[in-house]
Amino acid sequence: MENLTLDTNNQSIESSSTIAPDWQELNLSFEHVRAIADPAQREYELIQAANRFQLPLESYRRLMELDGQMDQLLLQESCDRIALISDPVQQEFQIGQEAKRLQISVESYRRMLETRLQFKQQASLHPFLKPASVLDQRIGDFINWFKKVSFFELATVFGQGMLLAAMFSFFLEAPQRQQQAINDNLAVVRERNGETYSQARNDALITLNKLCVSMTGMQAPNAHLANLQLNQCAKFEITPQTFRQFPPQFFQPAGFDLSNANLEGADLSGVNLAGANLQGANLKGADLENANLKGANLKGANLEGANFRRAELEGTNFEGANLKKARLSRANAQRANFFEADLQDTRIIWTDLRQANLYRSNLSNSNLTRANLRGADLYKANLTNASLRHADLRERANLREADLTRTNLQEAKFWAVHQVKRGKNWEAAQKSSDWEAKILSPNRDRSKVGLVVAVRGKSTLFESYREGMEIARSQQTEILPLRSGRGVANEASAIAQLTEQGVDAIILRPEDPEASVEAIQKAYEAGVIVVTVGDCIDPKAAQRFVFACYKNDGFKMGEASAQALVNWVNQTNASQPVKVATVDGALYDRNYPVFQGFVSSMNASGIGWKEIASTDATMRSEVEKVKTMLQQNPDIQVLWGGANATTEIAVKAVKDLNLQDKIAVFGVLDTSQDKIEMLIDPKNPLQAMTDQKGRESGQRAMETILSVLNEKVPPYQIHTIESRTLLKREAGAAQSILDAEKPKVEGGLEKIPVIPNMVAER
Repeated sequence: MENLTLDTNNQSIESSSTIAPDWQELNLSFEHVRAIADPAQREYELIQAANRFQLPLESYRRLMELDGQMDQLLLQESCDRIALISDPVQQEFQIGQEAKRLQISVESYRRMLETRLQFKQQASLHPFLKPASVLDQRIGDFINWFKKVSFFELATVFGQGMLLAAMFSFFLEAPQRQQQAINDNLAVVRERNGETYSQARNDALITLNKLCVSMTGMQAPNAHLANLQLNQCAKFEITPQTFRQFPPQFFQPAGFDLSNANLEGADLSGVNLAGANLQGANLKGADLENANLKGANLKGANLEGANFRRAELEGTNFEGANLKKARLSRANAQRANFFEADLQDTRIIWTDLRQANLYRSNLSNSNLTRANLRGADLYKANLTNASLRHADLRERANLREADLTRTNLQEAKFWAVHQVKRGKNWEAAQKSSDWEAKILSPNRDRSKVGLVVAVRGKSTLFESYREGMEIARSQQTEILPLRSGRGVANEASAIAQLTEQGVDAIILRPEDPEASVEAIQKAYEAGVIVVTVGDCIDPKAAQRFVFACYKNDGFKMGEASAQALVNWVNQTNASQPVKVATVDGALYDRNYPVFQGFVSSMNASGIGWKEIASTDATMRSEVEKVKTMLQQNPDIQVLWGGANATTEIAVKAVKDLNLQDKIAVFGVLDTSQDKIEMLIDPKNPLQAMTDQKGRESGQRAMETILSVLNEKVPPYQIHTIESRTLLKREAGAAQSILDAEKPKVEGGLEKIPVIPNMVAER
């Protein structure tokens, strides 16, 4: 028997049991309670009795009143009358009416009814269970024992019978309930046609999808439906495929029917519509970035200007669809069907179109740079003015009768010479001068990686980048460094020049997170793999045009540099507060976090310190500014540099003024031979340097490029390169590190080409 909980404050008994009380025992309990003279004791016994019979206290009290006010036959007659009703629904209704008439709870009345039925059932069994000689006596000891053992089991059987009847009724009414749910959710979708965002509509669509309801013709322009899972319809069917696995799969996924729907301008980014029917739908200008439309039907759909960037489009049917000015960059469209689709002015950069059907498609003025078209069928496709620069057309890609008038086929890869010559007007296509030789001798094809060196002369940081690239490059990879000087304009000129030289990739340290984007985008659209080091561009643009970014945590670098200074103070017993001057390089946003980390760590160190001077000098030509600062502030004990160039000019200024014995220099520098020599020299003021590990950045950037060239295109990520701090007392170990890491590089960066018409710095 289940535990009962009695709440004497609310005077009610909670019970999950459905066991009905014994009528005779119930009457005896009424008599026992009435016989108690003490009101408090009587109330206590009344509560105990209600608890024992598992009845709400008020129901027990009401039954006791009925027992005292009227003949028990009245309740029995009511129960007998209800028992004759065969229709479960009608019976349930009458139970409620009788309970209301007798002023007792429905649950208490139902228990009385169950008890009455049990007694009548037992009465029919009694003649078979006791001797005929005692038919006029009470049930014998055997029956009492039988009741104690089986009464509750019988009650359970009858209770289960009622439950089964209710369940049967529930299943009979299931279609009506489902239809009501469908109607309610359809109403929600209709009522919110004009709303941009509606959680109620989104929930309704998910429910309708699960119920496999067709939403053909749905009107939801500009709706926000991002990341909805609308691939949850599964229909019962028996086919030969059903029994091909064990256990058999009787329910098969069925796509959401959104045919002829109006979803113009809708936000469907990240939505899962795998296998959906969107035939004839209006998705003009819709955002489907990262959406899953695998196996979907978009036949005849209006997709003009739609965004399918990084979408899953494998096996999708675009037959006859309008894809003018759409964006399919980096989408997976393997085996997709673009038969007679209009793809004019479409961006299909880095798109996987292996085995795709582009038969009679219109690709005029489209950008298919770096598209993977291996095995694709471009029979009679219109490729007029299209760009297939660096596109892969091997593995028997078909160009028969394709219009190649002014098509850009530079650096494209082919499987045969006659493959190109079967195209119409192939002579008028733009091709590499040695395209035929590359087809006949594929080993001649070498990858070229450019490095934009944002300085005029020598730079240990960019030397480190180049050395790292040399470590990772393959034998078929050529590195082309190009000095640009500082500034966005010079950077853009260098990127454009490297692109014209036909490089496959460019590594650069962007001058500005926003202003550098325009030149990087142009390179990307020309099929150039762009990887940034040292700094990253704006994240939204980087997701589209850059393949990776390798940078340091500037704040942590500043903290590490400060900790080296604190240790030096503690070991040298320098007087406090320590008087510090900074050549922080905070003119550039990239250097400011380093300064913030330095100040934060110094303040938290517990030593006394004070910044008594600073300068905006950032270039090696501005060493005089640092000298002037030192001369005007003779109390300076420490000079701190927040970047490579500023630390270098800090060291030079101290040496030029012959202040090595008075001023110690700390800052950010790269692990190069000349810097190690500065640490080793006991007369050099440099006491510690925090290394950006540019060599590791260059190496990992080159590894990313080679991975992309091998068709392993990773999603854009920002990778943090951990810095390291080298101390003067550890100079020998630093030399060992350098000797172990440094590759052989012919020629210094100061000897490499410079872009023409370089703009003067600042």
